[in-house]
Amino acid sequence: MDKRAVMDALDEAIVNVAKEELNRLRGELSPHAITRNIANALRSLESLQQGHQPDYDDPWVALFYLLWYQPKQINLTYSMIKATADRHPPKGIPLNDSGKLLVVDFGCGSLAMQFGIMLAVADAFERGQFVSSIHIDSFDTSQAMISLGEAVWDEFKMILASDGRLDAVSLSFDAITTSTTTDTEPQVERRVDEDCWLSAVHVVYDSNKEVVQNRLEEFKDQLNPDMGFITTFSDKVRLARLVSPFGTDVNYRFTYPNPRRQFNGNVELITNFRTALSAHILQQRGLSLTENRFIENYLNNPCHMELAYCYILGPCQALNLCQPNNYRHNHPFPVSAALTPNR
Repeated sequence: MDKRAVMDALDEAIVNVAKEELNRLRGELSPHAITRNIANALRSLESLQQGHQPDYDDPWVALFYLLWYQPKQINLTYSMIKATADRHPPKGIPLNDSGKLLVVDFGCGSLAMQFGIMLAVADAFERGQFVSSIHIDSFDTSQAMISLGEAVWDEFKMILASDGRLDAVSLSFDAITTSTTTDTEPQVERRVDEDCWLSAVHVVYDSNKEVVQNRLEEFKDQLNPDMGFITTFSDKVRLARLVSPFGTDVNYRFTYPNPRRQFNGNVELITNFRTALSAHILQQRGLSLTENRFIENYLNNPCHMELAYCYILGPCQALNLCQPNNYRHNHPFPVSAALTPNR
């Protein structure tokens, strides 16, 4: 798979959707109101650095999340799936012989896990691996986040249709069916002939830890997943351990693989869009010097695909992905971790 071509197509898809969404949100608002909404959205996203949950229901927040975090999250999900599959060459995606998979993505945001799975399926096709059908059930309370993810998914698919370098990626769409909902208590059924994954990518905060813990426990009891991923920034590892439905299970123990990032470098179209938007905002009046400098610094940072210091918890129950008992994590920072069965 031509990863540079994938990056370019994702970059284009995200910018196309962002432009359309920005025009929709602008509507009949005054320039000052637009600038104020952008400033508020960026301040809300800044709270992530302190470990607080932004207002994801705000469509302005969802838009600017898309323009910074979405490429990184797609890179994260694809990289951790790829790292798992690489333990079982020549597999492109870690599946058993049925080739069928159900994925339950709790707190799906803008569907980064869906994109990561789609890219892993493309790897599988290029390696001649049999993939029968994959269904992804995605749940999030923010319709704004889901809607933007779906729009990027459709735009990306359309861009791929005219890019001959990415035929395997285009074909992967045909193997995947999806559903999304904001239902707080969704019902999911697993068929006996399919593998099952449970994911919660950067979902847990102090403010929602009880809800996340309860829902993940319910999903685990209901589905008995073969693999699970719970990711967070390294300074929130305690929360990931708290909400993980696998951490107290005697059948699982920790190992610490360090997934190699599958994408590196900047995404130029997103960077240019953010920079141009910053220049336009700074021409407007009504914000303080402090706010102007904050917006300028935030939007003028080059957007890249790398999400540093991520922590990953994941069981690999049916895939026999155990590390040796004496395996140790030697990286000075907790970049990633995985839960695997103690066999």
